[in-house]
Order: sequence, then structure tokens, then C-alpha cells
Amino acid sequence: MQGSSVSEYRKCLFSLCEELTEGNLHDLKYLCRDRLTTRELEEINTATKLFEYLEIKQEIRRDNLRLLKDLLTQIGRNDLVENLNEFKRKRSFKCNGKSVSLDFQVDDSLEDVPDAAEQTSNGAGNNNDPTSRGPEGIMLREISADVYEELGFLLNPDSFKNWKLLAGKLGYTLTHVTNFKLCPMNSTQMLLQDWSQRGDATVQKLYQALVDIGRVDAAQKLKVLFPSRGTL
Repeated sequence: MQGSSVSEYRKCLFSLCEELTEGNLHDLKYLCRDRLTTRELEEINTATKLFEYLEIKQEIRRDNLRLLKDLLTQIGRNDLVENLNEFKRKRSFKCNGKSVSLDFQVDDSLEDVPDAAEQTSNGAGNNNDPTSRGPEGIMLREISADVYEELGFLLNPDSFKNWKLLAGKLGYTLTHVTNFKLCPMNSTQMLLQDWSQRGDATVQKLYQALVDIGRVDAAQKLKVLFPSRGTL
């Protein structure tokens, strides 16, 4: 069963489709001519179909809505851009079977940062294997869920140098920390899951943040992902 965040994402896309006019769809198809084939464009007769094709091509993802935001801005639908921003402000997590809603301020400067994986896509090596790109090129969301759990085991316990200090280092406010505290057994995992959606959330940056707060033990959990490298 899909999580509540995926469901809200789907609802958001559907609501956008409902609001787009035929004229809007015509303009969107024109703007997507460099991303879709002529045949695909001919088959698209609804906004839903357009979004479906863009999702298949990974142009639109729950964790990357930059293109969609740009398209809506280009056709002058700033009202729908605001709807999209509202979705991005609210992300839901499951905690003990209950949905915990976290409200975030959208930081456009962060959203416009290209993924490190995209920046290194033209480099050498097999980019299907994240570790081949090195820690500076691998996004946190690409690593195994086991690593999230190991970091949670180390950082969830109440202490001075725990996940709360890391949250501050990563730029989160007291309001965010208060919400993460609602799930004390999964606070670190929730923090990392949210931070991993940012365009600059690399393993390298998390490693450095952990070192900076004095949690070298936790940083080592990331370092072992790259045994061939002396340092991260």
C-alpha cells in the first residue's frame, strides 16, 4: 500500500489537471516539444495524459517538481504554482500508524539546485551504480534503507549530540524539530527522509554535517559505503 505522501502527490497532480484549460494544455504541449516525441504529443489530449508521459520519462517526480513548476509559470498559471507550493509545504509521515503532517517553508533557492547526480551524469563510470560516482555525486535518497536505520539507532537516543543537533546543522527550525519529536523512535529517519528530497542532499554533505557535530561514529556508517576511498 502506498504511503500518505504518495497519495497526496497524486491528488495534487489530479487537482492541477482539473484546473487546466484546453488552451493551457495546448501551451504545455508546445513547451514540452523538446521532451516528448511527435507521436506522444499527438496522443496527448488531456492534462492527465501529459503528466503521465512526463512521469514515465522521470521529468516529473514527487521529489522533483521543478519542471512542472516552471511549465505552469510559463503559461501564466501562477495560481496553480501556489497550489503546487502548498503541496510541497506539507509532507506526511507515518508514526505508530498515524499520519504526522509536517509544514515546511518552500525555499526556492534549494529547489533550483541541480541534483549532484545530474551534475555528474556526464562523468566516467557506471551511473546506474551510485557508489561509482563517489560520495560527492550520490544523493542521500539513493542509499539503502538499512543505512537510515543504522543512523537512527545511533542518533535517536536522547543526548546532546543527537538528531536534533544534526537537524539544526542541516538548516531545520525548532518547529521542524518539534514535529520530528512526535516519533522519538524514528526521528532521525524522518529527518533524513525529508532532507533527502532537497536537490543538494548528498552523502558528502551529510557526512560532513555528522563530523561537524562530533558524531564521527555515525559518519563512519556513510564512509563504509566507499571502501576504496581513504576519505569522504
